[in-house]
Amino acid sequence: RIHDYLTLHLLSCPRHYIRKKFAGLIKTAIDCLEKLEGLESDVLDTFIARYLALISRELADNNKYSEEYFGVLYHYSKLSGHTARHLRSRNFVGLFSNFLIGTSVTPTNGSSDL
Repeated sequence: RIHDYLTLHLLSCPRHYIRKKFAGLIKTAIDCLEKLEGLESDVLDTFIARYLALISRELADNNKYSEEYFGVLYHYSKLSGHTARHLRSRNFVGLFSNFLIGTSVTPTNGSSDL
């Protein structure tokens, strides 16, 4: 399962070098998908949905290693206005706010273009 690999290599790994390199691989994969399939890619959409689900499931327990996790989201959000809207439609702002204050909320599958 994808979140198991993400958790293992991006959130719970105590070695900064491994987390940083794994985050770099994810950023490269996102860039390649964007170039090959465009930002409307179903693969990219599915990945982002599962990636955001980690906020509720795994990030609270591994928050001391969250720098690279949020770095990937930052990278994705800066690709275009579409990607920033995509994160908003997936309730990233709510997820992040709840992460910061310590409550749980689930990502949405909404397609709102806020």
